[in-house]
Amino acid sequence: MDRRATPRFPAWERAVIRWGEDGPAMRALIQDVSQGGARIEVAERLAGDEVTVHLRYGDERMEFVFNILGTDSKGATKVIRGEWGVMDPRQKAFLWNVIVRWRNEFEKRQEWLATRVDDPAA
Repeated sequence: MDRRATPRFPAWERAVIRWGEDGPAMRALIQDVSQGGARIEVAERLAGDEVTVHLRYGDERMEFVFNILGTDSKGATKVIRGEWGVMDPRQKAFLWNVIVRWRNEFEKRQEWLATRVDDPAA
């Protein structure tokens, strides 16, 4: 799937990534997400071209292969851009549910910001 062919949504969601099967778990922040890929901020430098991303939806957790296509420095952190690896139908459904939830939360926050009564600019 072309990661740019699907709608991307801003996110500010925690995740855990792991480098290799036995690598240490690292905290990460998903900055934007789509069915095709994501942009993820990490505190540690990564080497290689693939990580495992652990996502949580309610009480359910699932792992995804994430192919790194590029990295950028952002102060003390690194931003990785990439695409999801091959997914089975269960993973696709799980990821879609996560994206829909995050998108809905983002839209609610945007609406709140646009209509809040304590806005100093109003």
